[in-house]
This record gives sequence, C-alpha cells and structure tokens, in this order.
Amino acid sequence: MFDDYLFSPDQKAFLKRYSLRVDPNTDNCPFFFNFLKPIHYFWKLPDTLTHFTYPVFMFKSLFVIVFIMVFLAIVLPLIIFKWNNSPQQTPVSFRGGYLYYFTCLGLGFMLVEIPLIQKFILFLGQPLYAIAVILSTLLIFSGIGSLTAGRFTDQAILNRLRTVILALCTFLIIYIYGLPAIFETFLGASGLTRVVISIILICPLGILMGMAFPLGIRLLEQDGPSMIPWVWGVNGACSVMGSILAWGLSLNFGYNITLWAATVIYGCACLVMILKPSSFPQ
Repeated sequence: MFDDYLFSPDQKAFLKRYSLRVDPNTDNCPFFFNFLKPIHYFWKLPDTLTHFTYPVFMFKSLFVIVFIMVFLAIVLPLIIFKWNNSPQQTPVSFRGGYLYYFTCLGLGFMLVEIPLIQKFILFLGQPLYAIAVILSTLLIFSGIGSLTAGRFTDQAILNRLRTVILALCTFLIIYIYGLPAIFETFLGASGLTRVVISIILICPLGILMGMAFPLGIRLLEQDGPSMIPWVWGVNGACSVMGSILAWGLSLNFGYNITLWAATVIYGCACLVMILKPSSFPQ
C-alpha cells in the first residue's frame, strides 16, 4: 500500500481511488481523525466496518432524529393548519415565501457560527477561547443588530432587509478569502490583541445577522401576523438542523465550503425578498 502511494505516478489519483481518506490535512479541514470520505457519510459505509464508522452512525442518527422531530412538531401541524384555514380566518399572503426565508435564516446562522468558531481556534490558540470570544461576540452584536432594526420605518423595511442580506453575503465572501491572511499577519501578537482583533472581525457579521430576523418579523407582522409563531418555530428547528449540517459539511469538505453554503443560503433568502412584491392582495 505504501509503495503504491510513494511510487505512484499520480498520487492524487491514488488518494481518490483508495477506500479510505488518507490525504494530508489542512487548516481548512484539520480533521486528522476522519478517515471516511463524503460518500460514506451521505450514501454508504466502507466495506470493512471499523471504529471509523462510529461518527457516520452518529451523524446520520442525529440528522434523521432531528428531521423526524421537525416534521412531527413543525411541518405536519403547519400542513394541517394550512388545510384547516377557514375563510373566516385572516388569510396569510406569501406564506411559502416567509417560511422559506426564515428556514434560510435558521440554517445560515449555524453554518456561519460553527465554522467561524473552528477557524478562530487556530488564531486564538485554544478551543475554549474561540468558543467564548466568537459565540459571545456573535450573540451580543446580533442583539445590537436586532435593536438597530427597530429604528427603520415600516416603508423602508423591505429595502433595508435586502441591503442587509446582500452586505452579509459580501462580508462572508471577504472572510473566506481574507481570514487566512489576517491570521498570518497577527498570529504572533499577544493574546489580548488577538481577542480584540477577533471581536472587530466578528461584530459586523453579528450586527447584520441580528438585523435579518426582526426585519423579517416586522414584514410578516404587516402581511400576516398569525404566521409569526410558525416562522419562529421553523427558524428554531432549522437552526438545530443547521448545526448538524455544518458539522457534516466541515468534516467532509472543510470550513470554507461550509461558509460558502451559508453564503448561498443567505443569498436565497435575499432572492425571496427581492421577488417579494411590495404589496399583497388580501
């Protein structure tokens, strides 16, 4: 096996056809303990069952359990609610659009939060520091963003919402390509300096992600307030699913792909609001 690899004319081809994942690890995908390929997580296990298969079982079990719980607690009641919605009740316009929008917010937030925590372990030196600094910064500045969102007039909410999500997608793309250079520049700085730099880097994302949810709620309050509890539940359920999805994507494809997935999902949320008409028939 080792001879085949070391003396292979095309080592990349050897790594691709080999049954397990034995290619070198990188800062973007540093999971040295993961010997399984993406097909093992998303399709079938390797022919030889070893202790490497335990993470796959955990990943699939968690995803299936959460999916079933979300379907029973959120989706199924929502379907029943839709079909039992009598003409005397207040109709909710753009129901599917709002559900899709808050689904994207729930998935996107976790697909940003989890890989950023992992990425900043390299910069801050310890997992505990990264969790404390990144998570607290995201939550605090998300609260500030939510507070700021309340100052917009009702007429400006839709345009502000589109601008916020477009800015968020732009920041995410910049971070995907810019964080490695920033880490390399300041990796030798003191611990306190690196903490301050981390807070400065994370606070714009926190503010923008914090504004997206309350602006959507304010729009829905105008169009169909009876839908607010449902989208709140959908957002929370998708956040749980998003944490599992972030784990699976990062483990198999790296942190950058996970952040790209978050960018695409937030972009889809923005597209929904771009397609949303300014007024709805009642």
